[in-house]
Amino acid sequence: MRKRLSFFILGLSYCATRARKADGFIKGKLVDTAGKQPIIDAAICVLQAKDSSMVTFTLSSKHGAFEVKGLAAGDYVLYLLCRLVSN
Repeated sequence: MRKRLSFFILGLSYCATRARKADGFIKGKLVDTAGKQPIIDAAICVLQAKDSSMVTFTLSSKHGAFEVKGLAAGDYVLYLLCRLVSN
């Protein structure tokens, strides 16, 4: 029983250490190519590449900039949702 308990504690500390390593990030700037204007308040969704489950999301700033922090190593897909406005 003692060996199992030690292994279990070691496994928990490994998972906790690995969880702290989620220091990846994605950042960028959204610009309308036609008008060269920033895309404001667009939703940027970060999805797992393997199953398309949502990891997190953020909104672009008034300058079109966005940043997503705290990502673990892996493959992601970015999905952009924005409202088109015509003048």
